[in-house]
Amino acid sequence: MFYPAKIAGQLVFLIGIVLLFHTGCNGPVDEIPLSTDSQLARTNYLEGLDLTNRFRGGEARVYFENAVQVDSLFAMAYYRLAFTENSAEGFEGCLSRAYELSEDASPYERLMIASSYAGYIENDETKRLELAQELSESYPRLAQAQFYYGVTLFNLNRYDDAIAVFEAIREMYPYWAPAYNLLGYLYFYQDRNEEAEAAFTEYIRLFPEEPNPYDSMGDFLMKTGRFEESIENCQRALELNPGFTASQRNIGRNLIFLGRYEEGRETLRQTVAESSPIGQRIAVDLVIARSYAFEGRYRDALEAYDALAELVLENSMTVVYLNICVAKALLYREMDDFEQSNICLEEIEQTLQNTVFSEGNNTLFRNQVYCGKGYIAADQGNYDEVNRWASELQLFIENHGNATDLQKYYNPLMGYIHLKQQHFAEAVSFYSQSFQLNPYNLYFYALAEAGAGNSEHSTELMESAIHWNQDHLEWAIVKHMDEE
Repeated sequence: MFYPAKIAGQLVFLIGIVLLFHTGCNGPVDEIPLSTDSQLARTNYLEGLDLTNRFRGGEARVYFENAVQVDSLFAMAYYRLAFTENSAEGFEGCLSRAYELSEDASPYERLMIASSYAGYIENDETKRLELAQELSESYPRLAQAQFYYGVTLFNLNRYDDAIAVFEAIREMYPYWAPAYNLLGYLYFYQDRNEEAEAAFTEYIRLFPEEPNPYDSMGDFLMKTGRFEESIENCQRALELNPGFTASQRNIGRNLIFLGRYEEGRETLRQTVAESSPIGQRIAVDLVIARSYAFEGRYRDALEAYDALAELVLENSMTVVYLNICVAKALLYREMDDFEQSNICLEEIEQTLQNTVFSEGNNTLFRNQVYCGKGYIAADQGNYDEVNRWASELQLFIENHGNATDLQKYYNPLMGYIHLKQQHFAEAVSFYSQSFQLNPYNLYFYALAEAGAGNSEHSTELMESAIHWNQDHLEWAIVKHMDEE
């Protein structure tokens, strides 16, 4: 199991991502500096950490809750509890509480918590990286500190540096399985598939009786288009732990990618019940909504998103609601219904004005709005409006964003604008500086390269976009555009 960063506003929660990134360690734990005077709280914390290492987050949550009940000032327990939350609001609440308490924690705890807070709450990636690096330098032999630093580099798309960190961890602790899991995904993102498969194979060898290694291998096989083999590995994970619903969800995704849409949706529905945590139900419903887009049934996808929007609003999950608005805006734009697409973006603006969000979420969604309005104007050929929204976006990023925001939002928008005007060289220049882990960007980058006469690179990019093999709305749209 691994949850890569979600693409262009499609994310439901960041919880799955950071769960692995901050708890996927099972190296030596006795040396972890923990600031609690309660042996019972410490014991609960370590039990929870062990369970999250094995991706049994629901069980782990109970132990972290026990830890903070026993010691209400235990900052690190709140920190770990945050990554078991089923909503962005719950995550932010627990992480903020951990940050408040971290002043009296150990330097190890304080640096890790402050770094996460800087990245996820303050949207300050520079500060996040500086603190992560300080943590790494302060605790060079502590696997958890090095792991956190490697993950921070990964989040900033510094894959070579992240690989170097995880390979160093593997040398320190050759039998430490999570390093192989992360290396597998990192190698995959660099198109080093043989090394990725070898890393996942070693992960299975080290943890043969745990479901997650098979799930990770299944994830890798799915992403490389080996859907039947992926299903076999996911079934093995379920044999080891029938409650490992991540693998059943992956089976559903594989079936969808194989074109067995209704069978895939039914498999997904079987992973949840009315009594299931609301976060799990929403995660499954989002996959089902996207499945209609993969099938080219955009109207049905919109209906599914509308039904889901009611559920998340009933549960005061405003961040998820805004992500649904982003998805709907994209679908309406692909249907050339620019009026409805604008309505969705205006709903995001209105909600941002009327609700208090963290700086990170406020920045994320304002980027989405400015970018979305720029795309609509470009599609309509209204270049006065295009220039207006591109300027608004650039100014906002300069004042509130970071270099990653330029890669994710501004550069792709400028590439698209130049592509629509058949300024192919300029389009190529902007797309080459854009976020590459997005099939939507790659698709239009390929068109720009074709227009510029670079047919070989265009073909490579188009192949990558069409065979993305990941459950993203953008890939569903790319597949549908290619089929047309």
